[in-house]
Amino acid sequence: MNGLARCVVLPPFNETVKQRLQMCNALVLLHGSQKLARRERIQARLKAEQFLEYVPNDPKGNHEVVLVALLESCRHFAEEMELTSDPELLMRVYEILTRLLEISKQQRSCWLTTETYWIRSKIALIEGDLLSARKLLMQAQLIAEEKGLHRLSVDLE
Repeated sequence: MNGLARCVVLPPFNETVKQRLQMCNALVLLHGSQKLARRERIQARLKAEQFLEYVPNDPKGNHEVVLVALLESCRHFAEEMELTSDPELLMRVYEILTRLLEISKQQRSCWLTTETYWIRSKIALIEGDLLSARKLLMQAQLIAEEKGLHRLSVDLE
């Protein structure tokens, strides 16, 4: 059985349900692709990346799905950057992180700010900037502890 055929395809009831289903499929393709053969893995990752790039720019995009897509894109590109050190990926990650920080400020979302700082610290670490990585991680931990984001606080430790 083809690994790509495992994704669920159901007729959506509305646009939000459709986007959430697509997000789930993209995450399965992105994170479950390690078990697939090399060719299928590449196809799965490309399909997931297409979705993760499409959703944040969709004018009808559900806010939650857009945030998850942006965060997952950052995480995915950070992993890719670790392997390839591609400067183009770095630019894409910084663009997404800037957008996430803008959203977190508009929404006054401590959770999103913390997640964004955490990803920024990982990027700084990949770049070899240990001082910035430590500073960003400490900012993320401080916000998580102050605002009672216990699960995130534990993940940051």
